[in-house]
Amino acid sequence: MQLATKERLAKAAYHTNIGGVQRLAEPMLALQRAGDIQDSHVAAAERWYRDYVFGVEGARDPEARRTGNAPDVHAAMLSRVAACTRHRNVQAALGWCGEIRLRLLLVEELSFSNIAERLMPTDVNGRKKIAAQVVFLLEQLAEHYDNLDQVRCRGPG
Repeated sequence: MQLATKERLAKAAYHTNIGGVQRLAEPMLALQRAGDIQDSHVAAAERWYRDYVFGVEGARDPEARRTGNAPDVHAAMLSRVAACTRHRNVQAALGWCGEIRLRLLLVEELSFSNIAERLMPTDVNGRKKIAAQVVFLLEQLAEHYDNLDQVRCRGPG
């Protein structure tokens, strides 16, 4: 895989994510630049992505590398189960259609046009519709995580 050049990185179309991997984030940045989403939406998307990659795909936990200690297999498996559970809770809250759109946008890193080609190939306004759906989906995702954090802060009943 060829890394992005310094000039391309300066245009903010890339950001560094899990494991120092350069990922294209143009659709998210376009929505943020247009004022359609805020930092909370981007943070929610990154939170979902981390849980998906670690819990579902089984990537290494990026937090484990920061400690400098030898990895504990049992703790790593418990962390993966927790990430998978969080991912499934989001999937249950947002539905399968939301899951598909999040995967296409964040995991497969497709543009709105490419997502529209897959989901609504005959619709001439597909790109605009997908962009609107993603904004709504990210709003729901951010709200889901906000509610989850509020419950966690309150503690047991």
